Amino acid sequence: MRHTTTFRFDAKTLTLLQTLAESLHCSKTAIIEQALEEYAQKNTQYISPLLKHAGVLSDKEAHTLLTAIQTHKHNKDENIEL
Repeated sequence: MRHTTTFRFDAKTLTLLQTLAESLHCSKTAIIEQALEEYAQKNTQYISPLLKHAGVLSDKEAHTLLTAIQTHKHNKDENIEL
């Protein structure tokens, strides 16, 4: 599920974003998403592999998963039903 977010960019950044979107034939959203992912990979030592699933689970499923992780963090054999 996508959420609406507002950013404020200077004119130079907006022009660059528009130019990239037109030349790459993709949305400005796609460019920003890819740029953020690449920036995070470059500037972060470790990003949990769980982050690639961000937004996939419902709030209830995410809460269930986080509760199970916290409760059973020392028992690796626990089965979790979502």
